[in-house]
Amino acid sequence: MNDLYLYDMRDNYWESKITTGRSPSARAYHVSFYDEITDTLFLHGGQADKGRSVGDFYCLNLTNWAWKRLFLVELPPSRHHHTFTETNNPSRERVIFGGTC
Repeated sequence: MNDLYLYDMRDNYWESKITTGRSPSARAYHVSFYDEITDTLFLHGGQADKGRSVGDFYCLNLTNWAWKRLFLVELPPSRHHHTFTETNNPSRERVIFGGTC
């Protein structure tokens, strides 16, 4: 599925969110991270229909709930079941490790 829900921890309920822009296709086993400086959720890779790995990269602006696909000159190979984490580097780099192609 490619639907999106927001969980309110204070009031303990789920809310379906309507988004705009080019949203990611339905997938599983993707990774994501939140950037608090830009209030943006980033999403990478995953497993699409028929077990196909995808390697696309999206961001969701959580202020206006608008998706954007990011087209970068170089992306790692398509994968799923991988990890994506931040570093302590001031440049705000992220690390992808492992996965299945």
